[in-house]
Amino acid sequence: MIARFLTAALAGLILAGAAVGVSAGPAEAASPSSFDRMLGDLRPLETYARQYAAANPGETADELVLVYLRTANPHYDDSTWATVGGERDPDFEAYVESQDARNGTSAAGLKQLRDVTLPNGEVTDAVHMFATMNLSRTPNSAAADLGGFAGDITDLMSDIDSVTGGPAAVQAAAAADFRSPAGGFSDEDLRADLDAVNLTALRAAAPQTPYADLLTGYFANLTERKRVDAFLTNRFPATPRTPADLREAVESAYTSNAYISLLEYRRGLSSLTDQRTAAITMFSAYLAEVAHVVPVTLTSPAGSASVSTATPAVSGTGEPGATVTLADVSGRVVGTTAVDAGGVWSVITAALPAGRAGLTATQTAGGGVPTTATVVFQVVMPRAVPAAEPWIGGVAVSAAALIVLAGLVFAGVVRRRRLRPSV
Repeated sequence: MIARFLTAALAGLILAGAAVGVSAGPAEAASPSSFDRMLGDLRPLETYARQYAAANPGETADELVLVYLRTANPHYDDSTWATVGGERDPDFEAYVESQDARNGTSAAGLKQLRDVTLPNGEVTDAVHMFATMNLSRTPNSAAADLGGFAGDITDLMSDIDSVTGGPAAVQAAAAADFRSPAGGFSDEDLRADLDAVNLTALRAAAPQTPYADLLTGYFANLTERKRVDAFLTNRFPATPRTPADLREAVESAYTSNAYISLLEYRRGLSSLTDQRTAAITMFSAYLAEVAHVVPVTLTSPAGSASVSTATPAVSGTGEPGATVTLADVSGRVVGTTAVDAGGVWSVITAALPAGRAGLTATQTAGGGVPTTATVVFQVVMPRAVPAAEPWIGGVAVSAAALIVLAGLVFAGVVRRRRLRPSV
């Protein structure tokens, strides 16, 4: 019932012309804030939110924090965002200011938050991130996508809506605009979209962990690859990480989103197929490029080859750092190893039975969908070679025959001695 109400209410607001979009735009830009400073203000804000929620039944600390941060930028404080993410609470804002004054904190300084320099040196739109996290807490994934990557795809469409000249010209314009500082889908927006999804997943797994602690752990040693890997795991977990598959997944999520359809309609973008295709392609191609995983291969033994040992060396190539697991046709694991920095792996298998052997190498890398490779070969065990037999007069004589022959010779010698005449 709540989801249906939100859908209807948001749809009405979009059609009525309420401002919807996720990029604040270059006019909002300012010198990035310190990540540590943001965390230093966030910790007391969370404390005050818990205190306020405890004293005011019906309030939740999570919502108080995210709405407070989202509404730091008026762009995310219009009727559309308020309908889905929650309205700002002036009483809570006054409470924060009073607690700051009493305790010597500066939690209210977060109302000036905009871009933040992350520990790895990247800059992100922190308010955009918190705003998308705010929408991601709803049970409606379409609303979360509207506040995140899907809304930014629409912003990119808006940037290139006047481009003509066919698909190639539109795609070139999208490529020039995507991730540009002045564009509707800037690098700061891109990071905010992906980080919001990942942090929301972390929060769902650890609901009692303060946001400040989640951010500290998540952004420690964060790389672009780790960010994209986590996003794909959280938002498109079953999608193979190929350009075609990721494009199809993003397109499906975007075109099936009723909020996005209404947003396109309101902006006059509904008929701009080339712009939509180009914008979706730019985002999905970025994901595919960063998350590309070298598929596993089996290079030795070759298919249909024969090996003369029950524990053959099996080798191949794959994604550096990935884990490769070998299993036989019954599913029994016969070997596990890691792909080295050069993209090569090798492992000596557990004992295999003689005859036809089928092995499957499964590679797990980057949190993505595993890749596999299979080889079938023959295990041919050599027959035991009997011990060499002595030769007498050019004839091979077995050990048993030698024993008999020795006995006969001995008997003959004894007999001759008995028959020898005495002197």
